Amino acid sequence: MLISTIFLFSVILFANFKVVEAQSVTSTTTTRTSTTTSITASPVAITSAVTTGPRLQSTTLFPPTTTLRKIKVGMLIPNGKTELEGIIGYSLSAGAIIVALEQIIKDGLLPNTNFTFVWYFDQCDESLSAGYTSKLIKEDQVDVIVGPACTALMSSDLDDKTRYPTLTLNAATTWSIVIALISVFQQYGWNEFAFFYTIRRSELVARCSAVQSDINDIPSRSQANMTLVYKRNISNDTYDQLKTVLGTMKTKARIIVACLENNVDRRSFMLAASQMKLDTDEYVYIFIETKKQGFGVPPLWIDTNTTNSGDDEVIHKMCDNLLVIDSEINNDTIDEFRGKVLQNIHEWPFYCDTCNLNATKNSVTVNAPSLADVFYNYGLSLNRSIASYGEAAIKNGTLLSLNSKGEFAGFSGRVIMNERVKSSQQPTKTKLRVFGRLERASDLFPDLFVTLTGALAQPHSSNKNLVYVIIGIALILAVIVFITWIIYLVVRNRTREMQRLDALWQIHYTQLATKTEKESIRSVRSIQSHQSNSSTMSHKRNTDNINFCYLNNLPVIARKHSPKFVPDDITEQDRQQFRFMRQLDHANLNKFWGLCYDSAQFLSVWQYCERGTLNEVIELYSMSLDGFILTSMIRDICEGLMAIHNSTILHNCHGSLTSNCILVNDRWQLKVQYYGLHSLRAAQHSTEHNDSQIGNLWTAPEILRDRELLMGTQKADIYSFAIICSEIVTRKVAWNLADSNENEDQILYRIRRGGNPPSRPTLSIDPALELNAALPHLIQDCWQEEPERRPKVQMVRDALKSMLSSKATNLMDYIFTLLENNAAELEQDVEERTKELVLEKKKADILLYRLLPRMVADKLNIFFGCGFIYYISWRSTPLQVVNLLNDLYTTFDMIIDQHGVYKVETIGDGLHVVSGLPVRNGDEHVKEIIEMSFGFLRSIKAFKVAHLPDYQINIRVGIHTGPCVAGVVGLTAPRYCVFGDTVNLAARMESSSKPGRIHISAETNRYLTEILKDNHYRTESRGEVMIKGSGPAETFFLLSPDEPNTNGSTDA
Repeated sequence: MLISTIFLFSVILFANFKVVEAQSVTSTTTTRTSTTTSITASPVAITSAVTTGPRLQSTTLFPPTTTLRKIKVGMLIPNGKTELEGIIGYSLSAGAIIVALEQIIKDGLLPNTNFTFVWYFDQCDESLSAGYTSKLIKEDQVDVIVGPACTALMSSDLDDKTRYPTLTLNAATTWSIVIALISVFQQYGWNEFAFFYTIRRSELVARCSAVQSDINDIPSRSQANMTLVYKRNISNDTYDQLKTVLGTMKTKARIIVACLENNVDRRSFMLAASQMKLDTDEYVYIFIETKKQGFGVPPLWIDTNTTNSGDDEVIHKMCDNLLVIDSEINNDTIDEFRGKVLQNIHEWPFYCDTCNLNATKNSVTVNAPSLADVFYNYGLSLNRSIASYGEAAIKNGTLLSLNSKGEFAGFSGRVIMNERVKSSQQPTKTKLRVFGRLERASDLFPDLFVTLTGALAQPHSSNKNLVYVIIGIALILAVIVFITWIIYLVVRNRTREMQRLDALWQIHYTQLATKTEKESIRSVRSIQSHQSNSSTMSHKRNTDNINFCYLNNLPVIARKHSPKFVPDDITEQDRQQFRFMRQLDHANLNKFWGLCYDSAQFLSVWQYCERGTLNEVIELYSMSLDGFILTSMIRDICEGLMAIHNSTILHNCHGSLTSNCILVNDRWQLKVQYYGLHSLRAAQHSTEHNDSQIGNLWTAPEILRDRELLMGTQKADIYSFAIICSEIVTRKVAWNLADSNENEDQILYRIRRGGNPPSRPTLSIDPALELNAALPHLIQDCWQEEPERRPKVQMVRDALKSMLSSKATNLMDYIFTLLENNAAELEQDVEERTKELVLEKKKADILLYRLLPRMVADKLNIFFGCGFIYYISWRSTPLQVVNLLNDLYTTFDMIIDQHGVYKVETIGDGLHVVSGLPVRNGDEHVKEIIEMSFGFLRSIKAFKVAHLPDYQINIRVGIHTGPCVAGVVGLTAPRYCVFGDTVNLAARMESSSKPGRIHISAETNRYLTEILKDNHYRTESRGEVMIKGSGPAETFFLLSPDEPNTNGSTDA
């Protein structure tokens, strides 16, 4: 074969050559040829020779020597084309082949060898490249051709070794970049992605077009589980179109691969992605580069335009999720290499004095290291071939191609020649670190799993296991941190919750307010109102053990405890009990508000119940309580006691149950108090030094005999419960001490001593109570001498439930039933009395008509106003009431003087006014009365009670129109009076009116609507109202000018 091998370092070489004529200029090592003319003229071939010896003598001239071999090197390289100059231009690249030659000589690969160089400027034109290739082979008879440096280099079509047996690719194809992309996807388990690309460059150096073609070939050329879900060429898209495209894509893929050919496209793409909210960690961007430098120099987030857009920070942040896969690999000697490339173009064999006059090291093309690798790899291959087969190997292209396989440290980095004799440079993955420094991703991802054969292999087991170990450790640490954090949050929240609950039961002494004069006059309703004041807060007096006060305006009971107990004695168990008691809400347990321990001694604060203790209720209401009420009260105590016995936090017992521990609220519901607080009671018991100080009339015998049981037991609670029940059923205090000849100490002595039978209260029950016959036996069972024979609280509860099963189980329902029955009886009595009253009234009218002629009676209008003084009299002194009435009636008198009306009389807080008498005014009496009523309502809104500034007085008004009799009657203090049904009906209108409303009869409404026909007045039907003495009758409300109509008004 004429030519041994062809090494490509750029783009494409066609198999079928077309011969093209070209001029050539040759020179020897002693003649320097100017390249200025050759660059501007037709394609030029320059021939030069160099002799290599043991060491390099000069970079400008190699003295010829007698050698064993001569090697002629041909080169195809573009020159003078602007779009190619920065990629593989002659002036910025050709010097790299001499750098490689120097390294070959330095490494002693080809000693005693003459090198002659011939090159043509093919301008990356296919026709020129084919012609010059033919010329180099046939005419120049070169041994090796380096080039052409054009697009085909990056295409994966040249991988076919059967078509190009003597071809050696020393630069990675775009497919090797795609393999690196596949490895990244396999490393992270990704499979779906979107791909965007632009085609901006000349077809001579097209890059992304080859990449997008290889992306399409992934399913057919690899076994990778990768799915391209979205692909688009955005070369011609405007910025708004690009945002629309990204918005369409965002729901289809989260891995975005892009091949963009300039920084303008890259910046626009990242900025549009940011504006479309694709800047989160859910999206990963991968830029595919070839012979670039990672993020570029300067980086793509730095705007190099003179008019800075101000988007640098946005793009810089987007690069946090950007991974760059690049075939460029920098090394530590790259600057030195670039300097030699620039220098060598001015020396042998090129001697280009006009090249690179203002160039810097960064101006050297990105493909210059690959050109150096081309020639150095040729030197390695030739060295191996000559060593094995002698000088004949120089012309054996197939042999040289086979010996090109292997790995060497090239000028562009580590170069691996695979079985297809193709360079497989390891692509670099570049990632942006958060601290702003560019760093090779190869430090982070050292192995892309590419073997020497070029096939994608599994990762090394050690690395794979290490990854699994790291992931496992990270997961374990994450779980530990998560669990620790959860525990911390739980503990912190629990601590805060405990502090909050502790703050609820901790009451400061300043929060407890003593009774004031205002509260001292309050009373609580009861079924016997004349006795209710004895159970109100105002009549409570503080004792040695109890204070009555207010907590946040709520009446409470503050019980004093032993001064020996101090705050430092409170344990965590005590706090737990206090928190539980503060939150406890049971129908038959009195509310515990908390403890006050910053006063002179500990105070436990409990809810105040209006009817007082059970003792007080028995004393006040003993004659009003029937058998069912008493049994219901016993059941309430049993329910509260059962709640205590079922609570471990409350030590399952009360320990000090007495009738003073039982409170009764306004709903006749019994509540047990003074439960819990065992540490405070223990401190109290420690002050009792002898047995005479132990116990009371409710204490069980075993407690009186054994100090060890002072904190109480459930059986002792049952005994105390029985004593309380005896008080309820007999309606007398415990042991009927008031009528007994014994004192408390004597009774306690008999209880402590015991006997057969033991000493117990006498159950003298009134037969009229109609108690269940089993109740006394239940009480006797509960106070048995032997604790074991006493029933449990559950048994007592079941027994009481069976006693009440035949009646209503709710005490309030029973009381309401009693009230309804009483109300029915009262209604019947009222009806009978009303009939008697009507009969007597008729007799009085007959007598009246006999005394006075009927002609004296005439139509007139009667007004009655009433009713406020009884509501405030209990809050005022007699003098204050008189002053109030004087101020009010003075105001009313001034209004009366403005209208044609006559004030007949005032009765307490009631006012009787008439119009049409004694001065006749035709039909104007209705209008005068109505205008006066409006005046009253307006004035009452602005009226203030001097001694009760917050109290608002209101009045009711009743009006009726009709005939009556008037005259002066009486001998002592005679006065002008008005008599008849009109007066009575006016009074009924007032009594059945509503506060702030004017209530008129149907007759008055008829005058307004049919006789006066004054549209200024509006009335509203109230419907039928039961009028005492007259039966049901339709009445009306007269609406004031500013009063809204609710039921539909009638204009007068």
